Amino acid sequence: MNERNRTELLLVDDDPDTLQAMAFALDGMWKDMRIETAQNGEEACRKLAHMRPDLIITDLNMPDVDGLRLCRAVREDRNLNHAKVLVVTGRSDRHANARAFEEGADEYMVKPVAPSELRRAAIRLLGLGLLPDGRIQ
Repeated sequence: MNERNRTELLLVDDDPDTLQAMAFALDGMWKDMRIETAQNGEEACRKLAHMRPDLIITDLNMPDVDGLRLCRAVREDRNLNHAKVLVVTGRSDRHANARAFEEGADEYMVKPVAPSELRRAAIRLLGLGLLPDGRIQ
């Protein structure tokens, strides 16, 4: 959790439907949670200049600043390198997976990802354990 005692997430994907689905899956998991979205890596970088998310969920294939460059930028920024990075992408090849981890990803998931799997990954990466009602969905 950040200094404001709330969990902040940044979701990054160039597909608006994917962004909406991820936000819907994660919304309301924690009482004090804020979700921001960005439709590409460039927009994500602009938002990261003003926020300190605990978790960044990003696609790999995006125009301009792709997910690999975004991972690298997060890891190189001392104000952001605490953030966990979850890559959620349609790329299932080993090379993309290896590159994501080399650039700083903490976890890698191949689309389509079930909402319950996305929630479990977020819980695990944030070290939160259980949902507020005591269940892991």
